[in-house]
Formats: sequence, C-alpha cells, structure tokens
Amino acid sequence: MDGDGYGDKRKPLQGEACRGKNVSTNSDDCVDTDPKKYPGAPEPPGIIDYNCDGVTTQLPKPPAPRLLSVKSEMQGLGKKLNVTVKLDPNAGQCSALYVVTSGTVSFNAGETVTHKVSGGPTDWRLTASVDQKELYFQLKCSDAAQGTPERIGDKYYRVSQ
Repeated sequence: MDGDGYGDKRKPLQGEACRGKNVSTNSDDCVDTDPKKYPGAPEPPGIIDYNCDGVTTQLPKPPAPRLLSVKSEMQGLGKKLNVTVKLDPNAGQCSALYVVTSGTVSFNAGETVTHKVSGGPTDWRLTASVDQKELYFQLKCSDAAQGTPERIGDKYYRVSQ
C-alpha cells in the first residue's frame, strides 16, 4: 500500500485486487504504510528500524567538551566574581555552562549557588555577586543531547579577594 515494492503478509490480496498500482509479489514489508521502511532500506543513526532487521544503529555519543583556560577573580567591595572560560573548539560543545559556587571545598547540598554563564560556544563569561570572601567553584556543562549538567574539568577552583 505504501508503494515501496514490498507487501504485507498480514494483508494478502487475492483476485482482482492483485492487479494494478502498489501491488507486490512478495510479503516482506515490515510497515506497509511507510515507504521508508522495507527490507534493505538505508538506515540513518537513531531509534527507528527502517530496514526490518530488528536492529537500530546508535547515534554516536558526542565528544566531551574540553577546557582550554579558566580565569577567575574577585573584584571590589561588592564582591563580584568574574569568571572567563575558553573551551576547545575542536572538542564537544556546551549548550549551557554553569558555575557552581560554595564557601567550602566540600560543595555540600544547600551550601551551593548555581550561576548560568553567558556566551558560547567557546567563549563564556560570568559576573556574579557573591557573599563569601573566599569561595570555591566548579564548572558544569549541559549539552542539547543529554540535558543534565555534568562537571567539566578535573578540579575545583579557589578564588580569594
């Protein structure tokens, strides 16, 4: 019925119905309402089985973002935190970048503040008011594919005024 040249064994046609347009001599079609799905069909990466083999090709996992540099400073009496981040343009990218601050290196729940960083895809900047004279921060990256922020880099950063 979908015109891809493959028939549906669950709906055999007989008699006069066997002649004419969209009729097949085989019964191998896996979906007789979608012309993109038939045995041997090209199968792009994803979750749809186009070629009726019961297997889908997986999308490759995007490469992880890689830090090139991180610069930070506390500024003025208003305790402004400035953070500048550069990411490697040849590695994975972040759709959003966050700076998570804490007054201690332990980053205990309830003692952290998350700041969304502006910029991208390789150059990011944050200016935020903070209450600590000394604080620690870590970077978290979110990409469009996974959605949840994951820590990037391999350390916590310490900033003193």
